[in-house]
Amino acid sequence: MKVNGNDAGALWAETYEVWIDTLLHPGDNTLQLEVTNLWPNRIIGDLQPGITRTYTSTTIRHYRANSPLLRSGLMGDAELLIGPAAQ
Repeated sequence: MKVNGNDAGALWAETYEVWIDTLLHPGDNTLQLEVTNLWPNRIIGDLQPGITRTYTSTTIRHYRANSPLLRSGLMGDAELLIGPAAQ
């Protein structure tokens, strides 16, 4: 995640919260979220019929073109919670 172009950290484990108060400034601010996929899903995607460009290079042979995709990415709503200023 980035706030006003500054790295605010990665949210990959519960509670999925990050404090961004030190990165905010008066007026308009920009919040940028990047959502990524799991590596197994990318491998499965590269194995699909008709693919002309692949993105992975691995010796892992556990996955097949018909392997089920794993739950990945942003699941549900994202919320920006605003609370009282720290004292």
